[in-house]
Amino acid sequence: MWRFKHFTQKEPAGLEGRYVDVGNLKIHVRNAIAEGGFSCVYLARDAVHASKQYALKHMIYNDEELSDLVMKEINVMKALKGHPNVVTLYAHTILDMGRTKEALLVMEFCEKSLVNVLESRGAAYFEEKQVLSIFRDVCNAVFAMHSQSLPIAHRDLKAENLLLGPDGLWKLCDFGSTSTNHKRFEKPEEMGIEEDNIRKHTTPAYRAPEMWDLLRRDLINEKVDIWALGCLLYRICYFKSAFDGESKLQILNGNYRIPDLPKYSSPVTDLIRDMLQASPDDRPDITQVWFRVNEQLPVNMQKSLPDGPPEMQSAGIHGGIAKAANRSPPMPQRSPPPPPSSGGGGQLGAFWSTPHAKDSLFVEDKSRPKFDEEPSHNTSQQDRNQSENRSFPKNASPAKQENVHNIVAGRRNVHNKSHVPEDGASKDFELTFSQKDMDHGMERPKASKRGLLIYFKMRLLVLLLLNLIAISSTQELVMTKKERKKH
Repeated sequence: MWRFKHFTQKEPAGLEGRYVDVGNLKIHVRNAIAEGGFSCVYLARDAVHASKQYALKHMIYNDEELSDLVMKEINVMKALKGHPNVVTLYAHTILDMGRTKEALLVMEFCEKSLVNVLESRGAAYFEEKQVLSIFRDVCNAVFAMHSQSLPIAHRDLKAENLLLGPDGLWKLCDFGSTSTNHKRFEKPEEMGIEEDNIRKHTTPAYRAPEMWDLLRRDLINEKVDIWALGCLLYRICYFKSAFDGESKLQILNGNYRIPDLPKYSSPVTDLIRDMLQASPDDRPDITQVWFRVNEQLPVNMQKSLPDGPPEMQSAGIHGGIAKAANRSPPMPQRSPPPPPSSGGGGQLGAFWSTPHAKDSLFVEDKSRPKFDEEPSHNTSQQDRNQSENRSFPKNASPAKQENVHNIVAGRRNVHNKSHVPEDGASKDFELTFSQKDMDHGMERPKASKRGLLIYFKMRLLVLLLLNLIAISSTQELVMTKKERKKH
């Protein structure tokens, strides 16, 4: 979450109406659709192909802290480019204006944010399959971040940072708060620095207990996102926050209540409870969350595996993250939106919300899911039956989860030697990038998803066969014991 401060008269005027070159794109800047402390987001169109729409994020900054946030957002978006549930960064440039710098980011335009959809529905709650469909999209994006060689924690997951793309998929945005600085804070000076970072770059209603009280000395890592996902799922289900405002004691004590209405199945409410465990060691990881959500969807909506992270450029991302990872030894496993700007724009977290894009030529694809239509109050019995009658045995799920865990662990172990944590204060990671990347649009080759999917399926098939063999062996052993007792 960005630190807000108002534009002053000394800073450059807005970009409305201008033609701007960003990388290999020439765009025509239209109206401002959101405004924050040191940034403004505009609706823009391709100067050559007017039907192409973009969101142009313009950031003005003059200090090292804000520069780090800008570079972090750019490089995380580059690392995740191509993922279906992450807002796409098409091109960017950094302009050195002398006393200040300006960053221009050309991104995928998404007309609606989740917070807009929730607020527009009033008391018309989602059906369970709609809740799960939205939430699985979010988990897909978080899975891609957490399964990097050094897991990237988003640290500001909330409804304001989820946008509905033109393809009908929900997409994660706003990566300025991300961190790979996973550690337990022991020294008072480290705690002070980290408390300041947490206060400025996280949202109180989604903030995990270990971030509220560093004296607990819990390991602060990607499990903070699991807590935030619990808060997010609660809000998608019940249209309100699990915790009121900045109630530190309420969060530390886990003082929340699952409403009686609307009524959701026990797997959904149990998942909320598991993600909102006070100890990070007691929360599931993102792989477990994804599979639990996926298996509650109707069979025709299920996927075999989550979408993994795109191929990463080792020279750009890995070297930078390793520089300041500062990891502690691992422990055993066990909403209100930000204050609105007075500039008259929308909330920055909601980037380009519908009320600010009235001139949009956005054409809605009627074939994609409708998340803001009048809901049907009677959930399809056929969908429920399909959900109960799985095409695979329930005990196959742990095998799937173990398979994905092994693949993720292998991805991390490849880089273990190059990522030696340094002993230092609470410094966030640094993502390196080349000047060429800064000044030009990015055209990265797409990873071979087909090959990866075949590999995953073969692994799953082997694991399922091993499970069947184990079950068969167990049954034979039981039968043998029974025969011995008879004799």
